[in-house]
Amino acid sequence: MFAIMAYLANLWPAWATSSATLLTYATGGSKDVVAVAILIAIALILTLAPTVYTALERAQMLKVAAILLLIVVGSLFVIGATTWRDVPTIVTQPRFPAAELGFAVLLGALAFAGAGGGQNLVQSNWIRDKGMGRHMPKIVSPLVWSILLFGVLSVLTVQEELGELFG
Repeated sequence: MFAIMAYLANLWPAWATSSATLLTYATGGSKDVVAVAILIAIALILTLAPTVYTALERAQMLKVAAILLLIVVGSLFVIGATTWRDVPTIVTQPRFPAAELGFAVLLGALAFAGAGGGQNLVQSNWIRDKGMGRHMPKIVSPLVWSILLFGVLSVLTVQEELGELFG
């Protein structure tokens, strides 16, 4: 639950806004309306998915495929021949970028480069859902949880009524 809260609070609004900005730049329209629509779609997907992590994992696979496609397109059409010719030099003679960045900015980037609490929670949920925690239940959506809870309460009510009837 904390992992979901960390994503909702930190990542999804920023992703929705940046995606809406890019989409409306290319096609026109209101950035705010598109961002809200993206957030509503995320909420619906997570609410209606039987297992939350399965839905997230599938969405992440789509994002990884899109990033790989972007890398291929960028490598073929954006990066020039002189840059490709300089790749062996870049690999064999790396430079420390402190001069360009400034030492304080570089140390600040290194200090905040860790995964953080939200990422650690997400990773622990992934490990649990992928089998290492097979004795723990999976994280289910609120809709599935309420259906399961309603079913359990219904069974308990029937058992009580049968106990009174035959008891």
